[in-house]
Amino acid sequence: MRLLSLIVLLFAVCFGTRSVKAETPTQETQIDLDSVGDGTVEIKEHYTAQAWLRWKASVGDHPDWVVRNEKRDFAAWEFYDFSFSKDEVSRISESKMKVRALAQIAKDGNYALDKLPSGLHLVTGKGNEWIFSGFSQEDETEQTVHVSLPGEASNAHIINPDTSQTELVYSIVRPASKSSPLLLLSGGFGAFGILMLGISLRAPKIHRQRQPLSIKTVTQAPAPALPDSSKWQLIGRTPGGRTIRLEITDAMFSSNGGRLVLGRTAELCHVVIDDGSVSKQHAQIRREGGSFMVADRNSSNGTAVNGQFGQRPFDEVPLKDGDTITLGEVKLDFSKG
Repeated sequence: MRLLSLIVLLFAVCFGTRSVKAETPTQETQIDLDSVGDGTVEIKEHYTAQAWLRWKASVGDHPDWVVRNEKRDFAAWEFYDFSFSKDEVSRISESKMKVRALAQIAKDGNYALDKLPSGLHLVTGKGNEWIFSGFSQEDETEQTVHVSLPGEASNAHIINPDTSQTELVYSIVRPASKSSPLLLLSGGFGAFGILMLGISLRAPKIHRQRQPLSIKTVTQAPAPALPDSSKWQLIGRTPGGRTIRLEITDAMFSSNGGRLVLGRTAELCHVVIDDGSVSKQHAQIRREGGSFMVADRNSSNGTAVNGQFGQRPFDEVPLKDGDTITLGEVKLDFSKG
């Protein structure tokens, strides 16, 4: 009889332990990064039966409250395009958002993803796929974070592992072969410009014309010529008096995900502005339909539209024909080409 009672007790303890473990809340986070440090984040949370009822009563039935809480919990993120859904049967809520500058660029040119939840340890890291897991004592939740780095990423490694300051650091390598034709083309135009400048100086009746600054763009492939109606221009000069003339086309936007990053470093930007007051990654112009938006990318000297600086980095400001963009000390007029 005692043996039977002991067996029943052991069975109850084992079954109860498994039930509690099965009912442990979980949070799964998927982070996908692109080549300029922006990314998408998907957070899937699985609740226990009692926790689900409490969560629904507090915020679950109010999507705007969910957004408010996500902004509070991830205050360091500049996220937008937020979506939310829930599964009543499985007791799962899912949030999806796009985040600007999710991985920050360091002074050495590397990117660092340092906005990982605390208490995580590395499970596996190979190539562009990294997985972390841990247990949150605050809300007693099992956490898993899966990070997918962009295809151009290399030399990925962990700094400060198993601490609250864990960082995933990586480099971005852009093949030189894609930019080589542009460099050759730029050199050819430069030689032609010098030749024409010499001829114009010798001709007595021809006025001297200032040659535009050669700007190297980094795109997926040389863009085909488009009608003039699809061209826009940024025209201005540097503090040293050099003229800048940038041409922007639909093809440039379509081959770079609808946006162009402007800055001083060619390996990190789509359009290069060679001036000391311009940051490595200074600003971004995004096209949505027929509208343009410009945002500062946390530059050292800021970005202004018509003399007005944004309140915070990454805040988008409408950009229209005739507006003037200021990048550091460089002023560029935006106009239809």
